[in-house]
Amino acid sequence: MNFLKKLCVRDYKNTEDEIVRTRYGIVAGIFGIITNFILFVGKISVGFLAGSITIVADAVNNFFDFVSSNLLVYGFKYCLKPADRTHPFGHERIEQVMALIISVIVFGVGLFFFEKSIERLINPDEVKVSTVTFVFLGSAVVIKFFQMLLYKDFAKSIKSDTLRASAMDSRNDVISSSVVLFAMIFIKVFGNVGVSVDGLFGLILSVLVILSSIKLIKEMISPLLGEMPKKEFIDNIKKEILAFDCVLGVYNFVLHSYGAKKYFASVDVEVNVKNDTLRISQEMYIIEKKFKNDFNINLTIHVEFVDIDDENNKFLRKKILVILKNIDEDFYIHDFDVVKDKNCAKIRFDLVAPFEKDVDLQFIYNQLNEKCVVENCKFDINLEKG
Repeated sequence: MNFLKKLCVRDYKNTEDEIVRTRYGIVAGIFGIITNFILFVGKISVGFLAGSITIVADAVNNFFDFVSSNLLVYGFKYCLKPADRTHPFGHERIEQVMALIISVIVFGVGLFFFEKSIERLINPDEVKVSTVTFVFLGSAVVIKFFQMLLYKDFAKSIKSDTLRASAMDSRNDVISSSVVLFAMIFIKVFGNVGVSVDGLFGLILSVLVILSSIKLIKEMISPLLGEMPKKEFIDNIKKEILAFDCVLGVYNFVLHSYGAKKYFASVDVEVNVKNDTLRISQEMYIIEKKFKNDFNINLTIHVEFVDIDDENNKFLRKKILVILKNIDEDFYIHDFDVVKDKNCAKIRFDLVAPFEKDVDLQFIYNQLNEKCVVENCKFDINLEKG
């Protein structure tokens, strides 16, 4: 595919650039528009001449692929629109929306296949197969296979969900066109065997398309709903921040994606309360700038001040953590602070629990009050999931 990239995508190696990403998408879309239109016209003609519902249904599939390719071009062009008052984070998420639309179209095609195949099974009709049928269907398999390779290669180059969805759709088309070709060979060799072979193969084909599209829809909805970053990525982020001298701890890393190359994030960091505030401010600025330059992440840091020299606080924190670990070993705490006044001491901290676990805060309060013997003490717990 490198030859095609060099020929059609200017500055093709610079895939971090939004304009280059758009060129990849437009080239892939135009290739799809041309090839899918040719396949649609050819298959619809061959299908009507042969009287085959399977070929006609496959032609309709190619028509929807033609529509999807137009959406692909539109989506990548729309991604280039700059941020505005209505969409302050830009328009790059349209790519994920288009991927979902393509997935839904594939599902609709599968249902269309299924309906027409049932009709053919109920009302069988003679299928006339010729050399032209075999030549064109064989060519269609080759074209769709090349289309799949191109989409897959381009998707990998620019990390595009839309092109990945298109690649999977093309893979389904390779399978469907192969099934149609096999059905025509079967009809040519064995003729009428008491059941509509055309309808039977069409039914198998439709089930494959429906199942594949359902899986694809689930995959495309997930990033739109918001996904948890991979643990390795979070660990790497924490390691980068902890490398700065003034940072004692890193918590609550939250990442929001507004496109393949646009990220916004927030994080809590603990620093020594006795450090110079100007120095802390400067280091936080350096960290935020580093993340923008190295990871293309717009990072916002929330600073939490802790007194690491207060022995009483250290003792209380250790004691409370032991109690919490006995309740659930996956618990951990941060932003620990003890606020004292004339009447009592308020111990406040953030308790982090796994997403999949239900937490009974009242039970935790009871355990702390029972086992953490501190006179005139109140607990203030902020529960977080992570």
